[in-house]
Amino acid sequence: MATPDLLAALVALMVGSLVGVLAVQAAIAISVGGLAKRDLFDGVGFGLGATAATGCLALVGVAILWVDTGVAWLLAAPTIALWTAYRAYTRLRQQHGRLRQLFRTTQVMHEADDVESSLLGLLAQAREILRAEHAAVVFPLPGRRVALQTAIGGAQEGPVMREVRFDGGREPWAAIGDADGCRLVTEPAALAVVDRHLGAGALNEALIAPLRGPDDTVGYLLVAGRRSTVQPYDEGDLGLMGTLANLASAALERGRLQQRMRELDDVRKQLRHEVDHDPLTALANRRHLLQRLQAALEDRRGPQRPAVLYLDLDRFKEVNDRIGHHAGDALLIAVADRLREVLRDEDTAARLGGDEFAIVLPGVADVQEAVVVATRILDGLERPVLLDGLALRPRASIGIALALDQEQPDDLMRRADAAMYVAKQAGGHGHSVAADASGASPREGSSAAVRLIA
Repeated sequence: MATPDLLAALVALMVGSLVGVLAVQAAIAISVGGLAKRDLFDGVGFGLGATAATGCLALVGVAILWVDTGVAWLLAAPTIALWTAYRAYTRLRQQHGRLRQLFRTTQVMHEADDVESSLLGLLAQAREILRAEHAAVVFPLPGRRVALQTAIGGAQEGPVMREVRFDGGREPWAAIGDADGCRLVTEPAALAVVDRHLGAGALNEALIAPLRGPDDTVGYLLVAGRRSTVQPYDEGDLGLMGTLANLASAALERGRLQQRMRELDDVRKQLRHEVDHDPLTALANRRHLLQRLQAALEDRRGPQRPAVLYLDLDRFKEVNDRIGHHAGDALLIAVADRLREVLRDEDTAARLGGDEFAIVLPGVADVQEAVVVATRILDGLERPVLLDGLALRPRASIGIALALDQEQPDDLMRRADAAMYVAKQAGGHGHSVAADASGASPREGSSAAVRLIA
């Protein structure tokens, strides 16, 4: 047999293989509703490669037989080896494709911002990997004929975690059962439950996999509506379904951990707030105020220096005695709100206890700037507070102390407290500036004797 004849035969085999591969790929595309370019090129390349290998081996065999039919047995070993290699390569190719799809699924779930988005990504990947029309995750509510579900494809596609209700009969999910792993469902009762969730119409089979929680099954992953009736679900699909269910369970567990972490973070923030703040007024407490004052003294820059305003309400005891402690608490809250209104963001107001408050000004140019703030506070307290039909006009005495060189927080607070008592002894509703380093006496500000209750 001449070489041109063998070459012509090989070309004919290759052309026939190409036509056959394209026909098969077209049939698959029609059956599953589309085909990716990569899958098309892989199929054509694999088909032509296999045809070239088997065709060359067949032509070698023909050439040998043409010369001597007695040596035909020599073709057995390479034929068996080629067939074995082809089967092994096919299995490896399928496994590689499935691993690539599962890796893409983990990427999609990892990139999701929350559990809901992660589950939607999983369902989309499940439809693609298993070539199905419908997929859903379902979470039956214990003791109720209601389930929460997220579905894509079919009539039940809709909002994330929507309710699905069942009417009459026994517990609907009993038909699905609580299998240890993924299973192929063909029983009519179970398929009816699946269809209620997927809205897929008439179903012949479906894949169901349990979603495991810390203690037991918390839900199910459902996939149905195979796009290709030529290729039914097999053991490989069951394995993929089980892996997808494990990924869904991991996403749910991660969501629970994230929720728990958020709750712990909220508790930590709440505890930190309670440690540093007064429970009644939500202002800083003495501990937090001293911390802020220490920081202001350490961060002092240039000519500016911290100042403390020590505030005590005038005749506050009369409110508690004549109206009640509830009115006193309401008045303290109102005073705290007024302080927030008139102070700057960098200033710190604190309730020290009872009717005493203190304000840290982190940096003022001179004592007059602190006096301006004190006057603004007194003006802010002018508006009456209505409680139990009475108009309460808060009045306060304020002591002002400007930080001295190398002064400690407690010493600065004591000087401001002493200045406050000077203002109170002068009649209240005014301010007084503490003595400076020269030992000068506190200077009194404006004061006026006014009634607290009008």
